Amino acid sequence: MRIIRRWWQDTEYDRTVVNILQKRLRVQVIFAQQWDQSMAPSMLRGLSLTVLAATALSAPLSSSSPVQERTVAGKRGVVYTSSSLANLFESYPQITWGYNWGYPSNGLSAQVSPLRVHRDPADGFRNSNFEYVPMLWGDPSGNPSYISDWQSNAAAAIQSGSKHLLAFNEPDVNGLSPAQAAASYQHYIQPLASSTVKLGAPAVTNGGAPTGLTWLGEFLGNCTQCTIDFVPFHWYCGYDNIGYFTSYVQEAYAAGGNRPLWITEFQGNDASCGQTATDAQQVEFMETVLPWLDSLDYVERYAYFGAVENSGSNVYLVNDDGTTLTYNGQTYATLETVNSTMPTSLVS
Repeated sequence: MRIIRRWWQDTEYDRTVVNILQKRLRVQVIFAQQWDQSMAPSMLRGLSLTVLAATALSAPLSSSSPVQERTVAGKRGVVYTSSSLANLFESYPQITWGYNWGYPSNGLSAQVSPLRVHRDPADGFRNSNFEYVPMLWGDPSGNPSYISDWQSNAAAAIQSGSKHLLAFNEPDVNGLSPAQAAASYQHYIQPLASSTVKLGAPAVTNGGAPTGLTWLGEFLGNCTQCTIDFVPFHWYCGYDNIGYFTSYVQEAYAAGGNRPLWITEFQGNDASCGQTATDAQQVEFMETVLPWLDSLDYVERYAYFGAVENSGSNVYLVNDDGTTLTYNGQTYATLETVNSTMPTSLVS
């Protein structure tokens, strides 16, 4: 697990952070007992880092620590409909990227330039880039204006510092066959490949065959000459379907040819799985799965759904007023600074 060490002069807060880390340690031990043996080496590395971080946080820090400059590449991003909602996350260093199912960013204030700078007396200055990632939502074939818009906006985003591009949102359930998607990818995504820009495969759902990972496999079989640097996918189900989530992530890694993964939409709140989770229940889900995702080298980025306002019984990351974060929004943005209670079944 990646631990970002912070400086706090309040020793009472130090003890709170250590307590949170101890809770996470107990959760991870239980997961280590449940996962297959192939996951053990990665899991043990994560546990070791957790123990070391808890020890370091409880020790006094030297006031003469040198001030240095470094870049922290966090995995968490925001998927948003309005830049005003995404901008609520700009002051949180763990949120490092965002996308809006299209282009351009439409007023996203926390873009790559200028750098967001966060002061940490223990580690010096920590610079964190926020990257906007454009997406070609669907197949633009036969639509000249769509093609032109994509090409010009993708080029502008790259010029502004974007280093990744996303291709096709849920084509497996939107009527685009794997062969059609491969042909379109070669025409409109592949030409943008370079040493500084990485390309993502179409983002599939967690539906069953012929959708989901089955569709992804057929796409890859039709696109053998394509540059595909990472594999995005979506996952929606209930907050207590942890085993399903962890197994699907591992299956996606295998289906994608062991390429790095981006989970560009996921949420532990889906009525199709027989549940509509409360704010607190989604926090339980996050506090269990986010440390696990952070511990996996092959998961490069993820975006919990979403930077959108609550709607009825559906709880998202932003409150109805559109100006404040929900409890799960705060948890997603900070994780270690939220004093939440772990599920009894996981810590007993």
